[in-house]
Amino acid sequence: MNVKRLGFLCAAAVLTFAGRALADEYTASAPGHGGDVQVTVAYEDGVITDIRVGENAETPGIGS
Repeated sequence: MNVKRLGFLCAAAVLTFAGRALADEYTASAPGHGGDVQVTVAYEDGVITDIRVGENAETPGIGS
């Protein structure tokens, strides 16, 4: 999975749900080279507070 795709996934998750709550977290996935890669984005008051990449089969250091 390239960095642009991962960044787009994070941004899309936040923008999709940003108007619905003041603090929350959302998870989405996108296909990588070794299978799906799950990303969780947390935000509070319209500010991203955390981004976590779930377990995946991507090249260590690249997919993390």
